[in-house]
Amino acid sequence: MKALTRLSSVETSDVRPRWLLVAAALLVVVTAFCVVAAVLIVSFDRPPAAEPAASALRRGIRLETDPRADGDRLQQAAKTRLETYGWSDQRRGLAHVPIARAMDLLAAHGWPDEEER
Repeated sequence: MKALTRLSSVETSDVRPRWLLVAAALLVVVTAFCVVAAVLIVSFDRPPAAEPAASALRRGIRLETDPRADGDRLQQAAKTRLETYGWSDQRRGLAHVPIARAMDLLAAHGWPDEEER
């Protein structure tokens, strides 16, 4: 008698293949939908490519005939700016001062607050 009771708790029929196929098809459809949605989101999320400036196209590529001299000129221009007085933006009243003087002023007066700028 106990053997019959134990057997009655076991499944007596197999899983129906129809429901298994429906579940598999549903899984394929949902996966395909997610892939398509991800591709659309990624493709529409990109910013449009910027058009190159017309003046840059007309100028073309500038070949350096003497890169060392060009580099020396660039360094000299930077050094001159760091060691002289001049206007950065005269209309707005912004000037540049020699780096040594700027460090002295900063040491003497401290970093300016937001409202002092």
